[in-house]
Parts: sequence; C-alpha cells; structure tokens
Amino acid sequence: MNLLAFDTSVGVCSVAIRKDEHVVARRHETLSKGHAERIVPMIQSVLTEADVRYGEIDFIAVTVGPGTFTGIRIGLSAARGIALTTGVPVIGVPTLDVIAEGARALGSLDKQSAITVFHDARRDELFCQVFPRVTDDSPSSPSLITLVDALSIIPSGGATVVGSGVSRLKDRIVSERPDVTISDAPDSPDAVHLASIGTALARRGLTEKWPPEPLYIRAPDARLPAGP
Repeated sequence: MNLLAFDTSVGVCSVAIRKDEHVVARRHETLSKGHAERIVPMIQSVLTEADVRYGEIDFIAVTVGPGTFTGIRIGLSAARGIALTTGVPVIGVPTLDVIAEGARALGSLDKQSAITVFHDARRDELFCQVFPRVTDDSPSSPSLITLVDALSIIPSGGATVVGSGVSRLKDRIVSERPDVTISDAPDSPDAVHLASIGTALARRGLTEKWPPEPLYIRAPDARLPAGP
C-alpha cells in the first residue's frame, strides 16, 4: 500500500509517503506563511524520492483541523485536486489526533496514560482534546477553551499533555498537577504520524468514516462587509 500524507493546518508544512509498514520519504518545514507555494513542490519531492508516481498512490491522508483557516483550506484543496485527477480516496484526520499519535510514537508513554492535546489558538485560548487510556474508547470532541479552564479537563491519574499550548500551562501544571507528565513529542503535527493513522484506517476499512471535510472550531476572523 502506498499512502501519501500531508499537513498544512498549522505553522508547518509536512509531507510523507508510506509504503506498507515504512515511511520511505518525508519533508517537514516550519512556516509562518507560504504553505500554498510549498506544499505541491514538497509532495513532488517526496514522491520522487520514494519512486512513486501519482497513479501508484492508494490513499491520501490529510489533516482537517482545527488549525488556521487558510492552512486547512490549502491542505484539503491539494488533497481534493490530486484525488480528482487520480481517483484516489482521501482520508481526513483531525490535527489533534496526529499530535496525540506523535506522543504515542515516542514509545516511552505509559499505555494506560490518557493524552490531552493542547494547541495554542491565540487570544489566550487553546484547541484541546482528551484521548482516553483505552485506545478503543472514543476520544472527546475537540473544543476551544480558555487558558484559565485548561487544567480542569486533564484527567486525573497517569495523564500526559502535549502540544504547542503546553508551554503556556507549564508552570501551573508543575505546581498544581504533579501527576501530569509533559511529553517531549513534537508540538505540531508530523505527516509521518498522519501516515500511521491513515494506514491503520485504510486497513480496517474505515476510510469513509473519516471524510476530508474541514473541522473548524472557531469562527473566522475575517468578516464580510456590511451592506449590499
């Protein structure tokens, strides 16, 4: 199975190609802007390195948010464009799921530990989601909370936190929640971990339950002008 995975939902541009059990090529760049200009050349570079043509891709996995509105649209547009010309199925994976998978991939995480992802949403707010100890259980839905309320959603006992928002909570976690472990995993999504999730879903025949539809948690900052 050849699976192409890419993410542009936050401040990175990340691409990977996975053949069966192994990621054979990857690119990962930190970007504050310019995702639209970088994503297609990065995809082409990864495919060339992996010696995979567009017609040989079996599945595409792309992040659907939460994240920046522009970033989410760029990733989904690229995925749909490739799918339109190749007929390849697209799997939409929430951004916070990918960050949580990064924490699991470290290997040092206690399998009984719940994972809480906090992603910095600016304005003293965080995108957050709790992934339970038992992986077969359903995670909570992603939500938007204030910094003040953040610690209240972390489960008690054996909890791990990860994500770009953790740095804004670190002092409070250390002083108020000594039972919580701060993960060393990347605080942004990596296409390598997205590819792992996508491959697992494809093998279980669950791709149709993970559609490539945008997941917006907060209304856009831009507003249409008033009047006709």
